Amino acid sequence: MPRTTLLRRSLAAVAALAVLSGACSSDRPNTELTISVAASLVSSIEILANDFEASNPGVTVRINPGGSGRLATQIIEGAPADAAVLADPPAMDSLADANLLDGTPTPIATNTLTMIVAPGNPLRIDDLDDLAALPEGNRISLCALSAACGRVAELLLGDAGVVVDERRVSRGPDVTTTTAAVRRGDAAVALVFRTDARAAGEEVTEVPIAGAESRTVEALAAALRNSPNLDLARRFVGLVASRSGQEVLTDAGFGPA
Repeated sequence: MPRTTLLRRSLAAVAALAVLSGACSSDRPNTELTISVAASLVSSIEILANDFEASNPGVTVRINPGGSGRLATQIIEGAPADAAVLADPPAMDSLADANLLDGTPTPIATNTLTMIVAPGNPLRIDDLDDLAALPEGNRISLCALSAACGRVAELLLGDAGVVVDERRVSRGPDVTTTTAAVRRGDAAVALVFRTDARAAGEEVTEVPIAGAESRTVEALAAALRNSPNLDLARRFVGLVASRSGQEVLTDAGFGPA
């Protein structure tokens, strides 16, 4: 991305934060803000975390990455977190059901699943039907069912009437691990989010899934009501939902909320 674009975006983020919050260094020095972030959103949230730290001297943003379902379980079980940015509405619903959210979650982006294969698509995989007929020795990488990418993959396979032999499936705890299996050559194909396929670049070839848009996933952000830094957590969620935050997410390939 051109340096001028990055600079313009960073300046816009700083300006947005000034409007949202103003300076807070004098009353909250040396504060750590913990954000639980779905793996597919980590790169984008890291950019916004850097902008947030720049506009809030003395505040450090710590990102806790993982699958949405696993992160929600951690929070429910008492893991420290000030806000959650999850890629799965059911996972966010579980936090709401546990009365852990500070208000209604904010929709921030959408994403869809796609397939990735080795560069050049040597096995000529064209659609989900091909997964049931892969040559012996070729593995399929799917996300754990506790992650949005795993839950939606199961739905898409069911929609297509495709049954894969679970003995040939490796399941990663989140989309980053699932993507890495193809990048390393440990799997012939993986079902991952479109944004992760884009981030992998030339290390993989993307094979779109027909009908994937019917299973679009909505990402949401929310401050957590028990946060010791609730005001800061609200401000961070505001940044993610702001125009500059949306530009960062769009640049990464996410669709609008």
